[in-house]
Amino acid sequence: MKPVLVLWLVRHGWPESLAPDYAMMVGLATLLGSVLVLRQAERDGARVHVQARAIVCAYFGALVGGYLFEWIRAVPDAIHAHSFAPIAFAGRAAYGGLIFGALAPAVYLRRRGDTFLDFLDRATLGMGIVFACVRFGCFLEGCDYGRPTASVLGVRFPAGSIAAEAHALAGWVPAGAPSLPVHATELYESAVGLLATCAALVPLRRGRRDGAAFATWLVVYAIGRFLIELLRGDVERGRYAMLSTAQWVSVAILAGIFFVTLARRRRLVVAAAAAAATMTALVVAPSTANAQEPKPAPLKPATAEEALPTTQAPAPVPASATGEPAAATATGEPAAATATGGPAAAAADQAVAPKPADAAVESPKRVTARLNLASSATIARPDVPSGWALELDVLYRLRLSEKSRIDVGVEGRRYVNVEATHWSIGVAADLVLIGGKHFELLFTFVPHHTWFDFESEFFTDTNAYGLRYGVGAQFPFGPVLFGLTPLAFTTTSSTTVGVISQYEPRLWAGASF
Repeated sequence: MKPVLVLWLVRHGWPESLAPDYAMMVGLATLLGSVLVLRQAERDGARVHVQARAIVCAYFGALVGGYLFEWIRAVPDAIHAHSFAPIAFAGRAAYGGLIFGALAPAVYLRRRGDTFLDFLDRATLGMGIVFACVRFGCFLEGCDYGRPTASVLGVRFPAGSIAAEAHALAGWVPAGAPSLPVHATELYESAVGLLATCAALVPLRRGRRDGAAFATWLVVYAIGRFLIELLRGDVERGRYAMLSTAQWVSVAILAGIFFVTLARRRRLVVAAAAAAATMTALVVAPSTANAQEPKPAPLKPATAEEALPTTQAPAPVPASATGEPAAATATGEPAAATATGGPAAAAADQAVAPKPADAAVESPKRVTARLNLASSATIARPDVPSGWALELDVLYRLRLSEKSRIDVGVEGRRYVNVEATHWSIGVAADLVLIGGKHFELLFTFVPHHTWFDFESEFFTDTNAYGLRYGVGAQFPFGPVLFGLTPLAFTTTSSTTVGVISQYEPRLWAGASF
């Protein structure tokens, strides 16, 4: 549907670059979802920097799980075709991202000694936004389309779309014609994700963080996804024993939640007191542990009674005849420090004015601008020549802890080879691990949208989307910084040239302010 949106924008005098695509919607979903979860974590009194790291783990887990799920599903096709291509060109599965996106932060939080049920409950606020945005991106790209329908809900995908080509191959429409009206199953799933979040708000607003909100979200989504699969028209998603892969996963999730709930209720009937104590510990212990972190015991200012062995207030000690102050009281004990000075007063001042808890961690947030020069070598596509790229990044720093932060911003890119020039804009995100004053380790992810301008007669100009990811090192020297990324790869996909993967090591220089 994106070509239709682009045509509408151009017809009304708007630039076509305003049309979003799948990669942009994924980046937008990640940012909005993270903001909602972190704000709720702050209201709950949780450690925000720990929750932020858990979100990063969830993002990586969802990315890996989405691909891994589809790779496993494509193994039978690869064996049947005697080719690795079905695995290499597999997409991403929503359920794979959901499952691994929940497991990854659970492992991290467990190692940190935190419970993960409260995190999963808060995550339901962002999950509806994520699914709504991502599935709307699928709608724009035309994937995951539905079956033909004659109802008012039917939408036609334009010529060249996945649905139109599948319908032409089946002989339902002429080649080069739009598709038949089909169910907009992508938008249906977006609505189901938002509906699941609305349902999860009921247990979430009760204040308990015991996994009930997350379980509610899963139940609503699993039921909705099972029903939507009945309306799906794409045949690439896999079917086993009359059910699709997603339907089998939905059944497994519903069965798992049912048996867990049944086991909990039986435990309550058999041993109500023990179960109540367990649930109380699960809910209360994390917040109690956070609220009762060990703190230095404040020193009480020394009173007159504590400073002197007598019960009477000490009289002022006059100076001796030689003009020096008396060093001891009449009882032989050292004189207490006065209110205006001395060790006791200094200790009292320190106790009365405690240091802020985050004084050593917090630092001013800054903006980083850097210029990257990348060499690009195309992988496994002899028809696509290699080239070079120039990139400008503007990033805003979000500190997670004293030793880590996330840099988020925008990236503009210009790529050139002998046959084409393309411009890209993307959402740049760096996970930065601070190893020292002059060394930082970077994990970079940049979902981007690209405009190809081909000079070759074999390809026509086209739009594409993709992802760049890599591992590099940054060397800051005051406000100036330098860096390199020896391991960096960019994958770009379009309907005209297919999938292009490139190895792109890069050097950069920049400044923070």
